[in-house]
Amino acid sequence: MPESAAAVTTSESVQFLHAVEAVSEIIGFTPVVFLDMYNDVGTSDDSLARQATDVVSQCAGLLNVDDEEYGLVNLFNYMVINAPHRTGQRFVSVAIILAYQHQKVVELAKSLMENFALALLTRSSKIHKDISEPIVVGSRVSAIRSPSVHL
Repeated sequence: MPESAAAVTTSESVQFLHAVEAVSEIIGFTPVVFLDMYNDVGTSDDSLARQATDVVSQCAGLLNVDDEEYGLVNLFNYMVINAPHRTGQRFVSVAIILAYQHQKVVELAKSLMENFALALLTRSSKIHKDISEPIVVGSRVSAIRSPSVHL
């Protein structure tokens, strides 16, 4: 593997683990719980996505009650259904399922909106002002999913 590719993979793995830690802290469990579900090769991405969208449907009333500014139901559904890559879809699906199991769905939704979606929109608007080339999102995400990632 070229040295630059190894650096990208390491960087993405570190980012992935930071994201796992952040979600784990929001929901209130150890990162190992997240990684166990995420790395379970016996559960397909599609199965996790179906479970996650079912959770969002079941919690729609709760999400809408606490949703003064954002479309939290739409955010969750969009992140699962329209994820640009399977690894992102799996990550968000696992996070939603675990948040439901720990009764932290609203907290997770608000955190994703505030710390991910709004930050991404802000960053995107700044980037688009500075460049004329289109941005390719998710071009290197495939290196993130690795069943060998454990804490």
